[in-house]
Amino acid sequence: MSKFAFIPLESTRIGSRPSVYALEIGGTCQFADFLGIKLSEPQYRDEMISILRVIEQFSNMKMIPKTRFRDITPKGNSIKEYEFKKQAIRIYAAKISNLGALIIFASSDKDSQARDIKNFQRTKSQLIAEIGNKNPHTFITNTNIKI
Repeated sequence: MSKFAFIPLESTRIGSRPSVYALEIGGTCQFADFLGIKLSEPQYRDEMISILRVIEQFSNMKMIPKTRFRDITPKGNSIKEYEFKKQAIRIYAAKISNLGALIIFASSDKDSQARDIKNFQRTKSQLIAEIGNKNPHTFITNTNIKI
């Protein structure tokens, strides 16, 4: 059994190009936990909602201001990596081409940005190794995260 799973983000606003999933590792979804905490904290709620809108724009193939989004893909890497941002909050994601989806790996605060990007890239490498030649659709769960 895989230690990774993809949890669909359910929203009437997120389109289908690409689909958006949160990564679950060993039964824990760091993004879902982070989302719940930040949405419950009044000082971060608007930032979190704003980042979710940017992810929505990305999934619907719309232009995104450079102040809210950046490509952090290392040179020579074929799997695109992205950072969505708003003030102190960062969300890291990768575009998994053979799934046609954006996978949200992790979320963090700006003060741990450099360390979080390294952890995100290490986790992404582990995920890609585990997917290997398997059909990535088999990693999708029957549960979802409502946003």
